Amino acid sequence: MSASARLDPSAPFALRIDSLAHGGDGVGRLPGDGRAVFVPRTAPGDLIQAQTVAGKKRELHARALAVIEAGPGRVAPVCPHYDRCGGCQWQHLDLPTQLAAKARTLRESLARVGRLPREELPDIEVIPSPEPLRYRRRARFHLGPGGRLGYVGLDGHSVVELDSCHLLTAPLEAQVLMLGVALQGWPHRSHVRTVEVCEAGGRAALLIELDGSLPSPRSAVAGLMATLPAFTGAVIQQEDRFSEIGEVTLPDGDGLLRPDAFAQANRAASALLVARALELLAPTPADRVLELYCGDGNFTLPLGARAAKVLAVDREGKSLELLRRRAALAGMGNLTLVADEVERVVERLRKQGERFELALLDPPRTGAKGLMEALAFVVTRRIVYVSCDPATLSRDLGALHAQGLRLTALAMVDLFPQTYHLEAIAVLERRS
Repeated sequence: MSASARLDPSAPFALRIDSLAHGGDGVGRLPGDGRAVFVPRTAPGDLIQAQTVAGKKRELHARALAVIEAGPGRVAPVCPHYDRCGGCQWQHLDLPTQLAAKARTLRESLARVGRLPREELPDIEVIPSPEPLRYRRRARFHLGPGGRLGYVGLDGHSVVELDSCHLLTAPLEAQVLMLGVALQGWPHRSHVRTVEVCEAGGRAALLIELDGSLPSPRSAVAGLMATLPAFTGAVIQQEDRFSEIGEVTLPDGDGLLRPDAFAQANRAASALLVARALELLAPTPADRVLELYCGDGNFTLPLGARAAKVLAVDREGKSLELLRRRAALAGMGNLTLVADEVERVVERLRKQGERFELALLDPPRTGAKGLMEALAFVVTRRIVYVSCDPATLSRDLGALHAQGLRLTALAMVDLFPQTYHLEAIAVLERRS
């Protein structure tokens, strides 16, 4: 009889954790069976008492009943909600352990998903966040049963109401807690689906998503905003309808921030990301640069200050509106902004025979599938690919490798400490 057949699913068993999965769980091997066992909130080197909660043919999912022996990277989490909250996954790990796990995830994904030869993979430059805590300037929340704001819990469906959040900047935390108190007394709180808040310079703006049954949503939200002096405005989303109250665009250094437009949550680490990506791209005053998925211009204006010309492309939306405003204020005559689907623009450039020395792309989590062949034709020297998802990055780099480009440099910027998420920078060049 096999070990797996003898295993009583309800019986605790000892398990040594060997590594961390990309989804954040610790991973061990079932003694005598070899199946992978995934256990949340565990650390490499931990010896735990575990209990199975779900099983498959080749893997099990379990919970830790007790830590018998702590691994070398285990630390005490600072958050009082950490045992229940799903807002972050790795507060129980020290930063070296977190960074090593993220770099290993990136390397394994490139080899397994992208099928890039391991011996050709460059070393990964690891760039830590300047702040391991108190770095988020924007976040999304759900309304808890008591009316306060919180994150989805570890069980995947409950809402853990927050008294504090150590990932938020201090001003954002104060404003979120103030908003939570106001929502408790708001007569329309049962209509709230989600709330997203962003902060800059001590001021805040929110995106409030309501169900479709609330009549006169602008009037209702205006009443809420009257109780929130730190909030300059709100975007109201009701089904597929949007409206605004007050000023929802916040000055943010040399940029602009809105709650309904994407921007990196970690301001300081994002600055390191931009600086390193541009160093690796190395544009000169003679180069033409194609920028894809430009968004609100995180890379666009710095590129415009270094290159001869920049063609920046993204679909129409609030982010591109912000970039237009920023570009007009900067007065850069070498920027051309195109509002269209990226794939359509690149294919059109290929058909027209347009060529660019350099390209930089920063696609959404889904990556840029189907774009690689045309992109490889359009770019003559170097591509820098910025990605928040190792799997889609690996898939796309594998396609570029098949088009005759080689991966020459890799960096990993820790934009999201205390979580398993990572941001990667990959450099590809023509094979000589």
